[in-house]
Amino acid sequence: IKGFQHFVVNATSPGVVAARQAVDGPVTQFNLLKEDAQIMEDELPNILPPKGMSTERKWYHYEKVRPFCRYECKDVTCPLPDAPRLTGSSRQSTPGVDDPPDLAMEIEVPHSPRQSLEPPATQRKCGNCGQFGHNRRTCPCNQ
Repeated sequence: IKGFQHFVVNATSPGVVAARQAVDGPVTQFNLLKEDAQIMEDELPNILPPKGMSTERKWYHYEKVRPFCRYECKDVTCPLPDAPRLTGSSRQSTPGVDDPPDLAMEIEVPHSPRQSLEPPATQRKCGNCGQFGHNRRTCPCNQ
């Protein structure tokens, strides 16, 4: 297959690739499927509906992830869960298996929704007097 430059795949013959070494060269066909592969021509596989998030996971997203979302996206990304929070005795999962990591100890949560996680920009330092807030051209020491 490495010597071929032009490939054609057709939906009517799944697994078969027509290849040419040049644009006007002869066509060579390759079967990429195993000999015993079954091809479903008219049937599609069964649709598996997504399970969705558990109530505990929704609360985790609301409490731990939501502070890091932009203000206008918070209600779409991590909305307030509609089910009450499960307490430790009413949880049905095995403790420690599906528990989300507690990131509150590692990451400082911003205080306001508009506060950025990026470090503040550094101020320019005057080359003449060494103070912040102005530059050499506008330095009050020059006047």
